[in-house]
Amino acid sequence: MFKISENKLLVISIILFFIFGYIVALSVVSFKQLEEKTPFVKEKIDSGEFAYAYNFYLNENPSIASRPAYGNPNASVTMLAFLDIDSETSKKFIMDIFPKLKQDFIDTGKIKYYHKNYITSEDYKVKNNRYIYATTLSCIKMLKEDSYYDVYFELFKNSSNISSVVSKYNVSVDNFTYCLQNNEFDEIKEDMSEVENFGIPFGQKFYIGYTANYNTGLDGIPSYTTFRRIINEYQMRIGG
Repeated sequence: MFKISENKLLVISIILFFIFGYIVALSVVSFKQLEEKTPFVKEKIDSGEFAYAYNFYLNENPSIASRPAYGNPNASVTMLAFLDIDSETSKKFIMDIFPKLKQDFIDTGKIKYYHKNYITSEDYKVKNNRYIYATTLSCIKMLKEDSYYDVYFELFKNSSNISSVVSKYNVSVDNFTYCLQNNEFDEIKEDMSEVENFGIPFGQKFYIGYTANYNTGLDGIPSYTTFRRIINEYQMRIGG
């Protein structure tokens, strides 16, 4: 029988100890770097929301916890879209592809749709159009949530006059203006963190899957045929 001498066993133990220590130290450094890169997630950790951090760092699943759904809220299949309201490509999706998805899958109760803002830390810092649009939607959600998606779709058609869009849906312009000037929303910070850490470089990304588990990620703007194929695959899995 093969035996290891005590000296060799001691050396191996020391080596394993240093390897383990190195891995732990590397993990701590990496986690610290992630905290610095994603201060919003650090806030979640500090407040004890460890499930959110786990979902963010390990699963890389965008959060929809605070977002309204468009369509049947009980639909088993979820479609989540990061879109840039300031982008002609995103507008083309809303104008050309989304109506077909709505007719075939949303209105029939097969999927529910969620919007998230495409916004970067630079957008947040300089308070540019992307920030204003994102804050507009957050204010609408706070002031009149049932008009959230009406305003969302309308902004893609008429982004040059936000006040007219807001008033069209009977939201007080005074209340809206106050909200816009006096609130910063965690959900916008959340979107910013996800955009910069989940690899969303082009202004558009789609996630399709079961609620809170998005098994399929699609960069850019896929064709309607691609969307239909993937959604139908998920429907077949659940017998829908």
